[in-house]
Amino acid sequence: MNNKFRILKYIITGAIFLLSSYPSFGAGKIELKETEDGQVIVEGVIRDANTKNPINAAQISIPDKKISGVTDENGQFKLTLQTGDEVLHITAFDYNKMEFPVQGKTGLVIDMYPIGFPEYFKNVIAPSGDVTDNSALTSAQKSTEKIGQVTDITADGILRKFVGGDVRTITRSGMTAIGNSMFIRGFNSLNVNAQPLFVVDGVVCNNAYDFKSAQKGYFNNPLEFMDVNDIESITVLKDGASIYGAKAANGVILINTKRAKSMVTKIALNVFFGMTETPELTPMMDGDDYRIYASDMLNSMGSLAAAAFDKSFLGSPSDVKNSPYYNNTNWADEVYQTGFTQNYLVNVDGGDESAMYYFSLGYTGNDGVVKTTDFQRLNARFNVDANLASILKMAMNINFSKVDRTLLDDGVDNYTSPTWQSIIKAPFLSPYEYTASGEKTKRYAFLDAFGIANPTGVIESALNKLTKYRFSVGVTPVLTLMPGLTLRSQFDYSMDKYNERYFRPMDYAPVKYIDNKGYSYNQPASQAMRHEVIYDDTRLSYENIFGKSHSLKAMYGIRYIYRNLEADYVTSHNTGSNTQRKVDSGKDYRSVFGINNTSKSISNYFNVDYDYNKKYFLSATMSLDASSRYGSDVDAGISMFGA
Repeated sequence: MNNKFRILKYIITGAIFLLSSYPSFGAGKIELKETEDGQVIVEGVIRDANTKNPINAAQISIPDKKISGVTDENGQFKLTLQTGDEVLHITAFDYNKMEFPVQGKTGLVIDMYPIGFPEYFKNVIAPSGDVTDNSALTSAQKSTEKIGQVTDITADGILRKFVGGDVRTITRSGMTAIGNSMFIRGFNSLNVNAQPLFVVDGVVCNNAYDFKSAQKGYFNNPLEFMDVNDIESITVLKDGASIYGAKAANGVILINTKRAKSMVTKIALNVFFGMTETPELTPMMDGDDYRIYASDMLNSMGSLAAAAFDKSFLGSPSDVKNSPYYNNTNWADEVYQTGFTQNYLVNVDGGDESAMYYFSLGYTGNDGVVKTTDFQRLNARFNVDANLASILKMAMNINFSKVDRTLLDDGVDNYTSPTWQSIIKAPFLSPYEYTASGEKTKRYAFLDAFGIANPTGVIESALNKLTKYRFSVGVTPVLTLMPGLTLRSQFDYSMDKYNERYFRPMDYAPVKYIDNKGYSYNQPASQAMRHEVIYDDTRLSYENIFGKSHSLKAMYGIRYIYRNLEADYVTSHNTGSNTQRKVDSGKDYRSVFGINNTSKSISNYFNVDYDYNKKYFLSATMSLDASSRYGSDVDAGISMFGA
């Protein structure tokens, strides 16, 4: 593969917003008085929006000006501001955060709403850093805060609960932690992936779409490695291509894990248990009703067509040879069970003036609603923020996760999907064999006369295991070159390993015909994958406030990603027995397939945000992407530096 870079995409966007006025909240009087040095004295009152009672100890601040105050028992406050056009940030216990513009008005009594109401004003974690003023956002972003205690196994559930209006989620399956298909700007392509890009703690996450499981109906979920109680916030960035390049054309989901905020050492234990009821399925006929239905169907097919079917199920129930056809089996009871979930997470955070740390260790176990399926996860995380010098800080992230799954084929599959077979199998049949004298045994029945598998036998004989490992370590030094000017370089190394075993049993399922080969009675398979990623994002950031009304943020960065994917897949057929489940036991049609791909990509991005007097906003972004996947003989694109 030729690894010369080609510039593939050039994106520049700009937006200018004019905010002429803010809505008026409440009614009342507030006096704006100027001091001798041109500053403005603001006096006001904060009250409950419902009862109109004053709110005591509400905090009023302007974060970027380091101005703050507190209300008294009458809800009154007094602040000295640089101008009369500031935006006040108000917080109070049991109330939602608010932003309130002064702008020289005289009707600025502030009404606050309790936390039970939807929260709009909150910090937004953007790629360029925290945005404390919602009114200053010029792009489509939405962030979650105060996630609190949740019982979801993966972050997909949090997205569905907190940002469901911004991210459309479709459940892929009832399988535990299987994840959702997510669409931020709708389903915009029929041929290529339309899923958003995940960025965890500033690192572009591998969606693992290169991994194709041997298990039918299984989808890889990149979020299953993370315990939701380790998540601090989630931000949905609808317009992310200008920062993260072409790979973010479907939007970006930024996930930030918890970090220590106080020097006080705190130990927390999160424990929850849960049960998942069996799914509510379509009501099915019982054995007697289905026998009548099947008889009518055979009679309507004509004698020639009906002659092709075994009509033993229409024989006399007194004849012992017809005993296998006079049962009343609810096949859903043979396939489904009540699921059970347990989750334990202990975390410790604290530190001192030199370093702050957050450490967590967790375990999640789940018995699925389909018998024999399960999910187990062990995860550990260590985040550190250290002050190495007055101008040098460094953050470190270390994460390890292991996921073990027991799976079964899922979806519409006549061969080995028990959930599908439980719907289409005749209810007058039994999961177990009968003797010649009409006695039921403990041996599982083979494939029935109608060519439908025995889901009970498939569940007990299949051997489908998937084990995943993920390890990542990252360091981010931040150097302050001068007030307002910083240089940071985020380096991260991650490795994913997958090991999978698959076995399709014989006797209990139909024989499968393989084109150009022959008949397959059973099939073992095995595959292993190793995926390494080296990531570096170096950016220069500048932030300053000029005078009293001009604010500027600028950022330029270079992002480099190196990926190496190695995968091996081997399968064979016809081992001759359900106890012979290894690939080397197969006698027929052995095949081996492998992947060894290396790719490199590099992105240059630039962003500038300017606002004047909190009224006029200008945002401009630009990105240029290059990838080795396209080689050097590409007609389109822009060539730079001779490459």
